Amino acid sequence: MDEKKKDNLDAFFSDELKNKDDSDMASDFGADKGYSFEKREGESDGSYQSDERANGSNENDSNTIGDERTSGGSSSYSSHTQSNSNARMGGYTKDVKKDSKSLLVVLVALLLVLSFVFGVVVSRFFNSTNETDSLYEEVFEFLDGNYLYGFDADNPLGYLLDGYTYILSPYDYYANYMVVDIPTKIFGITYNKSDDLSDGLDIVSVSLNSPMDKAGVLAGDKLTVLNGYNVSGMTIDEVISVFSDNTTITVTVVRNTRNADDVTVPIGAVEKDYVESKYVEYYFRDANGNVITNFNVQTSLAVKGYDANDTSIYPHYDAYGLDLLSENVGFIKLHQFWYTTAESESDDITPSDFKGAMDLFKAAYSGEGKLVLDLTDNGGGYNSYCYAVASYFIYDGLPNENLTVCRLVYADKSETPEDVNSVYADYFDEYSASENIAVLTNGNSASASEMLLGCMLVYKTAVQVGSTTYGKGVSQSIVKLREATTQYNGQTVNSYYALKYTFAFFYTPDLPGRKDYKYNDYCNQMDKDGNGTVSEAEAANGGFRPDEDNTAYDIYDMMDIANKLLTK
Repeated sequence: MDEKKKDNLDAFFSDELKNKDDSDMASDFGADKGYSFEKREGESDGSYQSDERANGSNENDSNTIGDERTSGGSSSYSSHTQSNSNARMGGYTKDVKKDSKSLLVVLVALLLVLSFVFGVVVSRFFNSTNETDSLYEEVFEFLDGNYLYGFDADNPLGYLLDGYTYILSPYDYYANYMVVDIPTKIFGITYNKSDDLSDGLDIVSVSLNSPMDKAGVLAGDKLTVLNGYNVSGMTIDEVISVFSDNTTITVTVVRNTRNADDVTVPIGAVEKDYVESKYVEYYFRDANGNVITNFNVQTSLAVKGYDANDTSIYPHYDAYGLDLLSENVGFIKLHQFWYTTAESESDDITPSDFKGAMDLFKAAYSGEGKLVLDLTDNGGGYNSYCYAVASYFIYDGLPNENLTVCRLVYADKSETPEDVNSVYADYFDEYSASENIAVLTNGNSASASEMLLGCMLVYKTAVQVGSTTYGKGVSQSIVKLREATTQYNGQTVNSYYALKYTFAFFYTPDLPGRKDYKYNDYCNQMDKDGNGTVSEAEAANGGFRPDEDNTAYDIYDMMDIANKLLTK
């Protein structure tokens, strides 16, 4: 290989472009096992950025194993949900077989809660000069013509700073894209790994459907008492040991309530358990006042018996501010655009959990209900899931019309429209004088969330409430480079070196006759030129931002504004 090319590619994989560890974040499962959390240039701390594609270049390339999810801008999540992600990996592997039947590229995703360090430096994996040269040539050859921002073999460093293009080691590829389900019992929280525990342990996130979630622990709580000991008198290493060494713990948390008063909440005993993946939450009240929900019931109340219509048994009822909604307004929170394990392992992959929620919404309000769709902190997911969800939410005057969700635009300026069959009229009053849907967003609403929001704004079926979205706007895919072996759980397994690369922008639908509409032909990416920095002009145009009157940063303010807009 030309020495100049080699030097430049070595620079691309230099320390400047390594993933940075976020040592301030830990989890009840992974913190004591040497895992670290990813922080890339231009991203929020701990977020994991990746996208999937559904169509585009190289659909017929047998080495292109699938399209990653969209993600980014969210809080760090923990390694404790690895078992769920691995379960889905088995589904992805099975779906590879479907490529021979159609142009569908297998959709491969990493759970947002798996925010580990996966991007790595080439020199870490290759000892043989010849092997390194050969890999470099493969990388050069593949990126030429496929990389979104263009590729100059004599100066790759100038083109590969978009923050989303990097090498996967055989271990990382195997562990996150090939391994079968390895169930792991967890508590289910992520917390700030801080030495200052004087006022408690800050809980950053609670894994949905986990033991901590079912016990009533909420993100934002401060854990103050752990196994009978005041956390203020413990070190962070001692806290980590308690989570690691015990299958049952007792906890007390302090919660900042809506009136800004801190309240002590004794949670009691929490036992590690396996967690079944769950990404859709819904809450509706029918005409008779009956609650229709899949919210988890607080464990301590469930054992005593409870009334399903008593809102106090649902910790998320108050956490989401649902008391602010009128009787004809329903609520769906979409945590990620991901299929459950059962869905991903089925032969006919559909977002059945979301469809089930929409069917219940229709039944509860007889097709005339309004809906708050909460996409706050939703960093993305499968594009295919996003398209399926969009079919319920976009409408252009005709029932069952074929409508475009987004357009994927490639390096050669060609594009692919992603179309769905609209079922909006089956679930909403299409003759309503105002929007039927209010979409809640914040700075961690990214990628697939923005893809969905963008098409809803274009078709004018929804109003945005909250704050400006993350501003991702580009998609990534993974290509396998070569076979290799690696050690996993003490065994030698077959795997691959792989390259994750940026291949397309995604744009909102281009609707004839609506050129004056502010979201038409709008790409919501912050770093539009992919140079690794966000200019002032890019920041001003990146991300979707609500109207000033609809801007809010607190969930309760968002819910109040949304309800007023939907019931005016």
